[in-house]
Amino acid sequence: LELRRDASLKLDYSGVRDELAAMGIARPTALDVSNAVCRLRLRKLPDPAVIGNAGSFFKNPVVSTEQADSLQQNNPRMPVFNTDQQNSRKLSAAWLIEQCGWKGFREGDAGVSEKHALVLVNFGHATGAELWSLAQRIVHSVEQKFAITLEPEPRIIR
Repeated sequence: LELRRDASLKLDYSGVRDELAAMGIARPTALDVSNAVCRLRLRKLPDPAVIGNAGSFFKNPVVSTEQADSLQQNNPRMPVFNTDQQNSRKLSAAWLIEQCGWKGFREGDAGVSEKHALVLVNFGHATGAELWSLAQRIVHSVEQKFAITLEPEPRIIR
């Protein structure tokens, strides 16, 4: 493993610049950025030591600029982010899931975090099949409402 000591820092993750400012850091180091991201994640995501989860379960979808513009016309509050490619935009999977009513959903021991709609949680004894079934229901509802297919972030082993 080879790491550069002079690599540029990526501060585009939502809230990182604000968190660094709140920490009183104007010229961050890699360690400062890491600490800021950890602080943000502790506030936004459930702690896996307290409740079982795999972190963000779905990738943020990348769509054409035309599709993003069309969706945003019907959903003015929908967050849309630029990508490195000129004709594409990134959408918030969490926002899409939340609009479908899944945030805080629980069925048995499988559920969606109350803190963040991207996080599937295991409240105790949910099986992998139950969590996968819930994930597929979420994917289906987002497809029905927005014509966007969400993809899982973690590698799925069957």
